[in-house]
Amino acid sequence: MSALLGAGVAIGFGAPVLAQTTTSYSITHGFSFSVGGNTTPLVRGFDGGSAFAFSPYVSPPAAFSSYVNLSYPLGPPWTRSDSVSVSRGLASATASSYTQINSLGVGTVSGFINASGTASALERGETACANSYTGVTARQRIRLPFGGVIWGPRFALDFVSGGGCAVGKDPIKFTVTDPDTGAILNSGQFLDITSTGDGTVNWDDDSLDFAISNGTFSIDLNSPFIPDNQRGTLLLKVQGGIITDSQDTGIFDGYLPQIGSSGTFSVSGSDFKPDLTFDYDLGDFGKEVDLELTADGGAIPVPESSTMNPLSLGVLGLIFLGGKRFWRSSSKK
Repeated sequence: MSALLGAGVAIGFGAPVLAQTTTSYSITHGFSFSVGGNTTPLVRGFDGGSAFAFSPYVSPPAAFSSYVNLSYPLGPPWTRSDSVSVSRGLASATASSYTQINSLGVGTVSGFINASGTASALERGETACANSYTGVTARQRIRLPFGGVIWGPRFALDFVSGGGCAVGKDPIKFTVTDPDTGAILNSGQFLDITSTGDGTVNWDDDSLDFAISNGTFSIDLNSPFIPDNQRGTLLLKVQGGIITDSQDTGIFDGYLPQIGSSGTFSVSGSDFKPDLTFDYDLGDFGKEVDLELTADGGAIPVPESSTMNPLSLGVLGLIFLGGKRFWRSSSKK
């Protein structure tokens, strides 16, 4: 059995900003997987990140650095951290990844992962970008693929931008494979969190906070392999700072304001669930199978062409191909 856990994503983009702009994010997921079986899962980690800074006032004007670790063992000590920083003129960027395993036992693994960083562009024409991602895998072979997941999204962002939009995905998927033939017996998705557009979304222990100008936020926890009383969906659409579509069902019922309300609001109180907890049962395949659970996240901005030079756009493409977390700080007057 394999469980793959990746850092979640929250995206925010604001209106055009003046110089002296700094943006930052910290994205954390606490996780606990009960995967069954009578052995301890083999745990490995992965991470990556990149940072880019551009200033037309120095030579050379651009700096770029990155790190990518496709797979590394997670044994004592049960932590791993990586980071990278660059600067050109008054533009700078830092990206970091951190993984921690808190417990590992027969059929279980828990811990937390974090992707964080900052970007600063203090003069007209400067641009700073950064992205990072991290995750862990826990591999286990099992006779009956059923178990439980606790997934704790935590978003803490301070995003501003010169224009454009962002798209982010935060899914938890599953794949059941025949260990003898390698054939995929079943695959699908337990959870998907998607955010697009212009604004901020912050998720912490006490509340889920929205400040969206134009964009969409959705949660789909509606797999047929999850019990009915643990399912739910949420769909929020905002245009011009006003909610144009508001749908919440199941465990998310009552989260969203009515259509016509402001796109800036908070979800809190006794009905708010800071952690997403669910069971799954994929059935009996008549033999031992390999189960892979994948929890991953990604984000990419789509900037307005007038806000960035061709060199910056090329580097943005490289950053997206190499990473899962992205934000941009761009200064203009």
